[in-house]
Amino acid sequence: MAAVYDAVSDGTTSWTHTPTGTPRGVIVFVCHYYASSSVTVTYGGIPMNEVALYRSGSWLAAAFFLGSGIPTGAQTVAVTTPATYVKGVAVTVTADRDTVVADSDYGSKFSTTFSSDASAVILGAINAQGSSVLSGCAEL
Repeated sequence: MAAVYDAVSDGTTSWTHTPTGTPRGVIVFVCHYYASSSVTVTYGGIPMNEVALYRSGSWLAAAFFLGSGIPTGAQTVAVTTPATYVKGVAVTVTADRDTVVADSDYGSKFSTTFSSDASAVILGAINAQGSSVLSGCAEL
């Protein structure tokens, strides 16, 4: 079974994400203003791996991924950064096994692709949340 869109949520530095199925992949996109700062993300208290990063002036956009050991049910997404403006989007996917990042290219904006071609589903889910979700990243 290919990776299939499960659920999407958004917030600032801490919010609850509730998957509808058993998540086999989580990706969190974060945009913040204060590019010299670091950013870390946890999902249900589990540290996520940074898989893409883009900076433009004082704006930073990053993607974080977790593909195994994902807790089920409602989980807190926590973004840690000293940034003054933070916006994030979490997306979960379901599949018949754990997911992995198949490719990561730091030279492009979020060119990370998932096995089973789930990236189009994820980007579509973010667009479905409305243009205001990552409006600060319009600077990028």
